[in-house]
Amino acid sequence: MKRLIIACLSIVALSCSFSANAAAKVFADVMLKNGKEYTNVEIKLPKGWDKKVKFKVDGQKMDVAADSIAQIVFWHIKNPDNKQLICWHEYAVLDRETGEYQADNKSLRKKGLFAKQWFTLHHPSEYVDIWVTFANIKADDESISYSGSLASPYFFHKKSDKVFVHVPFARLRPGLTREWLRTFFADDEVLAETLEDKSELYDRGRKSAMRNGTVFTPFKYEDIADNYVPGRKK
Repeated sequence: MKRLIIACLSIVALSCSFSANAAAKVFADVMLKNGKEYTNVEIKLPKGWDKKVKFKVDGQKMDVAADSIAQIVFWHIKNPDNKQLICWHEYAVLDRETGEYQADNKSLRKKGLFAKQWFTLHHPSEYVDIWVTFANIKADDESISYSGSLASPYFFHKKSDKVFVHVPFARLRPGLTREWLRTFFADDEVLAETLEDKSELYDRGRKSAMRNGTVFTPFKYEDIADNYVPGRKK
């Protein structure tokens, strides 16, 4: 699975689309949680709220529950090297006071459960990956594009955790995201100290700073993910 993940093209932003120069048909490798795999099947790309995935195996239509799918790697039929990885996964929000993960839905929270939705891999790293949630994938003769409605579509997934965790965003409250990042990565004392320095999160031409941009850009998140080492001490 790691080989497949590394091979996937990173998605810069949810609204982007990549040129395929291919027909509208999309093919995929569908890997189930029980180990069964359907390779090179014609697929109907799922919407963010779909709990089933439809594809054809030797011309026969199949409906497979999203809960039974481990991951899907798909591509345009004429552009097989430009692969994308998606999965149906549990997600949570971080309670910054307790450090616990919980559902953003009160009803699920009371039951100790988490909601699920579709994600696409944005950036893999050794200890934590970045995923992007989407509401729809559209394929036409020229391109494949993702769309969504969240102001911040980004989620971190520590390899040691069960759930994907949402990165909060408020344009008028940049401190919200900074504080969240420090809390989420508090077990890495070196990274947490770096995240306390605003100049590292808002580049002003400093050579020592992370890549150009602000704390709200995926480029910052990529650097943070790459720099994260669980349990590291100062």
